[in-house]
Amino acid sequence: MRTTTTLGVVATTVFVIASALGAVTPAAASTSAGGQEASARTAAVPARTPALAATPPMGWNSYNAYACDNGSQNMEAVAKFVHNSGLEADGYDYINSDGCYDDNEGLGSPNTYGITAPIAQDPETCGAINGRLPNGELYVNSYAFPPSSPCADDGFALVGDDLHMLGLRLGLYLDAGNNWNCEEIPGSYGFDSTDAATLAKWGADYVKIDWGCGDSLVPPASNAPAGYTGIDADTGNQGFGGPTFSTNAAYDTDQQTTQVKMYTALVDAIRAQKRPITVSIAGAGTIDSAQWGLPMAQLDRPTGDANANFVATGRHAAGSVVGIVNADAQQYESLTTPGHWIDPDAMEVGNGTLTPAEDRSEMSMFSEMAEPLLMSTNLCAADCGPDTTPATKAQLDLAVSVFGNKRVIAVDQDALAAPAHIVGTFDGTHLVMTRELKNGDVAVTLFNESTTDAATMSATAAELGLPAASSYRVQDLWSGATTTTATGTVSATVAPTETVMYRISPIGAAHTTKTASSSRASQEDSSTHSSSTIGSGAGVSSATASTIPSALQSVSCASAHECAAVDEFGSAMVFDPAHPAKARRLAIDPGRTLVSVSCVSKSGMCTAIDTAGSAVTFPASGHGASSTHAIDPGGEPTAVDCVSAGQCTLVDGKGMEITFVPGTSHVTGRASVDPHTYLASVSCPSASQCTAAGGGGNNGDTEVTFDPRTGAVGAAGVTSLDAQTVNGVSSVSCSSTVACTVVDGWGNEVSFTPATGAALADGVTALEGDGLAAGLGVLTGVDCVSSDQCTGVDLSGDAVTYDPTTGAVSGAARNVDAGAGLRSVTCPTASECLGVDLQGRIAVFAPLGAAASVTQIDAPVRWNARSAA
Repeated sequence: MRTTTTLGVVATTVFVIASALGAVTPAAASTSAGGQEASARTAAVPARTPALAATPPMGWNSYNAYACDNGSQNMEAVAKFVHNSGLEADGYDYINSDGCYDDNEGLGSPNTYGITAPIAQDPETCGAINGRLPNGELYVNSYAFPPSSPCADDGFALVGDDLHMLGLRLGLYLDAGNNWNCEEIPGSYGFDSTDAATLAKWGADYVKIDWGCGDSLVPPASNAPAGYTGIDADTGNQGFGGPTFSTNAAYDTDQQTTQVKMYTALVDAIRAQKRPITVSIAGAGTIDSAQWGLPMAQLDRPTGDANANFVATGRHAAGSVVGIVNADAQQYESLTTPGHWIDPDAMEVGNGTLTPAEDRSEMSMFSEMAEPLLMSTNLCAADCGPDTTPATKAQLDLAVSVFGNKRVIAVDQDALAAPAHIVGTFDGTHLVMTRELKNGDVAVTLFNESTTDAATMSATAAELGLPAASSYRVQDLWSGATTTTATGTVSATVAPTETVMYRISPIGAAHTTKTASSSRASQEDSSTHSSSTIGSGAGVSSATASTIPSALQSVSCASAHECAAVDEFGSAMVFDPAHPAKARRLAIDPGRTLVSVSCVSKSGMCTAIDTAGSAVTFPASGHGASSTHAIDPGGEPTAVDCVSAGQCTLVDGKGMEITFVPGTSHVTGRASVDPHTYLASVSCPSASQCTAAGGGGNNGDTEVTFDPRTGAVGAAGVTSLDAQTVNGVSSVSCSSTVACTVVDGWGNEVSFTPATGAALADGVTALEGDGLAAGLGVLTGVDCVSSDQCTGVDLSGDAVTYDPTTGAVSGAARNVDAGAGLRSVTCPTASECLGVDLQGRIAVFAPLGAAASVTQIDAPVRWNARSAA
């Protein structure tokens, strides 16, 4: 699918469809018309059937090569080339069809997409309505994937049979939502068991599960029965993209809850099949899929769709080779565990304007980070069908030379499955990574992201994690050349866009074979905290189980020495910024996702809110009891601000504000202040004035100022501040009753007068420059300590301090937390700010100086996907 996303927010348009389904109903998969032979067929399983995705999957995906021109003929031609060229022997054994196989949106004659076969029939002839046959089974375009007999709907099964005979595997594509996907596939929600059984019947070995998207045409009606869970479909709440949802308020849920529910239903149905099927979650259009999707699937893709460019509009540009590598290296690589892989999307080697050096860099960096290697270039040598031009010999030779590098593949497929780590501080252009291998070797990449200048890059043995040894053997994995060094230091002059990749072997050292658990334990032992099981608060040895980062979401301070941060798994970390390593974990809300916290200076108490609508009040000191009360059940709370020990105000995803007495269930004010808007943040400079900002899931750009005691909206009403933003307003901070500022997901700030809603003269100001606007320069939090000093943080770990009255930045944005995405910031004083990140770390930094330190305060957690869902 082709969507633009950041912060798990889809920047596409949703169309609400009112027409009914007619005869199509959810049902167990049954034999379709003319399909007796297909249902009787026992789908072959290739001879090699290892544990599901024990190493990163390898194969080929159709989308980047053929988009919607994919069909049986070019898929089978590619399969033959992969088999005959030796790529299959190298490990590339999945041949995956992406979307467009239903092709039923009225975009022209179906035979414009593939083979015109006499046996093919129009969908209507086979009784297909909205992409499904009368029994609910997915309809496959019979012109592109001819069946065994008219309306047999077994075209994919026939392709699968051919692949399995070659020892290859069949991969298919589904959508977890309940509406028509823009790649011309009906969603599976409500048809989960049917679609899972259909996959098994067709002989699928792999499935990519997408999350819908917008369309420029009006698609067929929603295919989910009335009353299924969904996001509020009222006007203004349709920016989530893809699925069309019930308008019955009794079924409305927040975006992330809906996504987890829909994905879980489909994954559970797939797991219930006797046939083992590798599951890949394409989570670019979801919220935090790396946190919930990776535990339930073998692959999860948190980044946007790949594009065939090296660097697009900036070093963090979404979709470019550099953008994906940097995002995975800095944010997601640490989540990799055996059998659960971060997916960078299908590769672009051989496509577009990428040079051979850039192709090698993509292959090197994906392999260094133990990521799936899915080729997605034209590998059809001949007999490709009417819509596919055969690849040239040069194209095929390039593909084999890059994809077939056995030395690089061995690093990608190393059984230890240890994550790679950034060496030193990443300067944004020169990325050095190291990775421990099972036999004690170390794989190293020196990636020069500059498109113009060569760079000398180096790292010492200690920086690379090498043990002491008498000497070290260093092999260049592209040239094959081997040298020996006494020190273990590596250095190379790296050409622009090139990556030098080494495998270093200690000589004369205790060269032991490692296990995945021992490697991961050694990494986690450096933390002062043991890991914990979600919902239990109990300590668990990090060496006994795979863990994932705790994902801190928000931070606030009651004083300069008493602060609290809350995480995605129901814990609060209380700490003194001067001694963050001594942080204490409080399991205040087991099993729930805490999204925001606010602490009050005079009382020393903090109040956190969770996605279920509860407020938890607890002491910032960590000494004393906590209390939990339902304040906004079903309302999708997003943010809270407490102006005093007796008054807190939360806002939610439905435009509501609720003011309450912390530590009690007493609500003193409740009002719809910005109907149909996903309010992402709130700031209350006084007991009688709060300002909330819209954003998050609906690309909102509004602010609304109101009296929290009565819910009365100010005379200015709801005002638009940032109409051009794509990713929504993410945070608001008011230094006083007359001065507020918001930041957005496009790297901008807008400061304004809350009484009038009027922006100051500088208007929308780009804080981080156009180079970061499209990607990881996504501002997630802001805090203003005065009328002339605000500090924002972003998902690339950068902090930027500026004067909101002019938009002038105090120096350039600087990285204070390399390798992780900052989610929230608070500044207890004008000289100190704190940011929390997705890895459970706290960054303490001087907003106007160079000082910065990062400390792990929240231990990784164990995840039980089924119980959490």
